[in-house]
Amino acid sequence: MKFLKKCILFSVLLFCGASVFANHNYEGDSLKTYIPNVGDKSFLISISPIFSYFGNMFNNSTGNNLDLSSTNLIFRKFKDNNIARRYRLNLNFSLSQYKFNDNEYFPQKLYNGKSTSTLVNLNYAFGKEKRHHLKYFSFYTGWEFLTGFSHTSTNSAYQYNDGDVTDSPYAVFYLTRVVSNNVSNRLYVGAAGLLGADYYFSKMFYVNMELTLPFVIGAELEKVPKYEEVNILMDSKVVQVLEKETEKPSLLFFTNFSSTQLFQFRAGILF
Repeated sequence: MKFLKKCILFSVLLFCGASVFANHNYEGDSLKTYIPNVGDKSFLISISPIFSYFGNMFNNSTGNNLDLSSTNLIFRKFKDNNIARRYRLNLNFSLSQYKFNDNEYFPQKLYNGKSTSTLVNLNYAFGKEKRHHLKYFSFYTGWEFLTGFSHTSTNSAYQYNDGDVTDSPYAVFYLTRVVSNNVSNRLYVGAAGLLGADYYFSKMFYVNMELTLPFVIGAELEKVPKYEEVNILMDSKVVQVLEKETEKPSLLFFTNFSSTQLFQFRAGILF
């Protein structure tokens, strides 16, 4: 259902865009016969977040944010009328913070703090497209090889730390707090088949829709959650924080089909 809505929205935007650009006269431009020339180059940028945002407006979604944290860039070079080389760079970055707990009394007050979650994903790919032209459209199949790195983590910072003086009416011993969790670093390589289409508004501007499902293999260094022990010394009412020993990180290997970017919608410029 979501895919159908995206396709409908994609078609509507194509029609609107074509109507706008149809009013422009480009010297020597003929949409019915135009195809990229040998040696032409092109840049494309992902507009999938915009499609998701407008799509969620019609599916009664309770949370609808325009997330532009993911950047997907492609550079194409047309080797001949039917073959194009492509080089893709994808960067996804997000940083979120939130306060947790709002306790008024000790010892629960020692849990008050702020959490920061970080996500970084960077991958590079190169590939080849075999293209077939038909009037306004250019269809293609192809492949690409990719390599990448990703990092995720959640870290907590607390209101009361080592050496802070409190107004606690009693001593506290052996209270445990989480310092960090969900810490993971990944390195991976993969390959994917490509199926896509371009719609040209003019000699310069076009939009792109692509289906891809990469198969990736990689290694993950996964760290176990890190904890600390908190005490309040009765005589001085000073907070004492001691780091607890943690196990060594685990090295894991994985294989999967990455469907996080199964469908991509892009806007392109040709030069």
